[in-house]
Amino acid sequence: MKRVLPIILSVIFMFTLVSCKTDNNSSDIQGVDVEYYANLGKIPECEYKLGSSAEDLIENLKQKQNNAENSENPDEEGDGYYQEMKSGDYNMIMTASFSYFYKKDGITHIVSYDKSYGYDIGTISIEIKKEMSARGFETAERDLTDDEKTFILGSSDCSCLEYKFDSNTVLFVFQDNSLCATVLHK
Repeated sequence: MKRVLPIILSVIFMFTLVSCKTDNNSSDIQGVDVEYYANLGKIPECEYKLGSSAEDLIENLKQKQNNAENSENPDEEGDGYYQEMKSGDYNMIMTASFSYFYKKDGITHIVSYDKSYGYDIGTISIEIKKEMSARGFETAERDLTDDEKTFILGSSDCSCLEYKFDSNTVLFVFQDNSLCATVLHK
């Protein structure tokens, strides 16, 4: 009996290890499906999407700001602080993590200066390129155009990886080979 129990436990342990094996193809890919969210007009970490009403966005931010000013724990409410300005042909709303560019028909560009599509700020370009390639999307790194620089305030020496999907385009923007912003637009 003393010999049978260790053998049974060894067999159970071996089956446990075998069942924990991961698929090599999927282990190299981030969990967020960039194409899916881009076609929805969303950055998953962002509350708003392309086409959303700028008036609704401003009203929501005003409410958050009001809640933060009247709260004993403002960090729990989110600060809601924002700034409105004009940038080229666009009106813009800036928050701590996002910039929203809009025209009469709603938000046309969303710029994230924080984590987006599962990628943290500072992620190197080759990581994103490798993971997007594993999903079947190829692109070359290129410099931002002058028009694109309008959306990345204060950034002149940036490169990007551009991914065009059915409905929208995602630009992963890099400064010194590190992710510094992500732009989603039509």
